[in-house]
Formats: sequence, C-alpha cells, structure tokens
Amino acid sequence: MLHPLIKKYLALPEGDFLVTGPPGSGKTHTMVGLIGHLIKTNGYDTSKVIVFCFNRRWAKILREMTAQAVGISINEIQITTFFSYCAELIERDRFLKFLSGQKSGFTVNIEILTAPQQWKLLKELLLRKDIKKDYPATHKYMQTNKYVTRSFIQEVFDFILRAQENLIC
Repeated sequence: MLHPLIKKYLALPEGDFLVTGPPGSGKTHTMVGLIGHLIKTNGYDTSKVIVFCFNRRWAKILREMTAQAVGISINEIQITTFFSYCAELIERDRFLKFLSGQKSGFTVNIEILTAPQQWKLLKELLLRKDIKKDYPATHKYMQTNKYVTRSFIQEVFDFILRAQENLIC
C-alpha cells in the first residue's frame, strides 16, 4: 500500500522522484512499492523506469527486491549507480558510431578501473619523479615515512570517492 503523499505525486503524468532519508526510514520499501505501482497498476514499460542508487550493493539489493515484488526479471529494470549508467551510455554511443561507420571518437579507450587499480594509479601519480619539482611541499611531506605516504594517498583517494558520491566530478 502506497503512502497518500506518494499517490498524490503518481497522479502527475510524468515526473522524477527523489527518495532520501536516514537509515531505517523505509526508503527501500518505498521505492519497491513505488516501482511496483508504476509497473503493475499504471502499466509503465519497465524500460521507461530508471533508478539510481549511491552504490552497487544497494542497486543490487533494490533490483532483486523490485524484480521479486513485481514478478519480472532483474534484467528488465534499470536500477544502477549513476556512474555505471553514464559509463554504459558512453560505450553504447561508441558502439553505435562503430556500427554507422563513423571513424571519429575511437581514439580514446575508456576503461573503468577497480578500486585497487585506482589506488595503484593514484599512488604512481603521487610518487612520480617530477612531483618534487611541481609540488615541493607535498614531496617533502610524503618523504617523512611510509605511513605518512600511505595516509596521504588514502586521504586523496577518499576525497575523490566522496566527490564522486556527491556528483562533484
């Protein structure tokens, strides 16, 4: 059963929904109910419903719960992270250009790195030889000891992750 406030918004022909709240407030239950209502009651095509989650873990959980509640396959509904959705759009665009015979746009290979690969790349960038010339204070700080170096790299890594989560970059 849907909350009366949600039913009010469902009366609109089209629209976006942003569901936020603290842990345990019923966000997942609300989303499953909302998506189920749109698909079962209103007859929405599953390809017209897209849900963004902050991380892959919750995207998987919500996708499985929704598929079970609505009685569809987990592949029929797009519940993903914003980052994964954008990466898929880029790859789809490149594939369509390839099929149409366009030669431009294929010089850059897009690769999505795992967290350990990202860490390794960041470490290589921060420990490169020319950092002493470009960033002398950073170089001096990082040469204190291996724990300081690791801590500094971790702080930069965490900053990048927070920026991604908040859609800053």
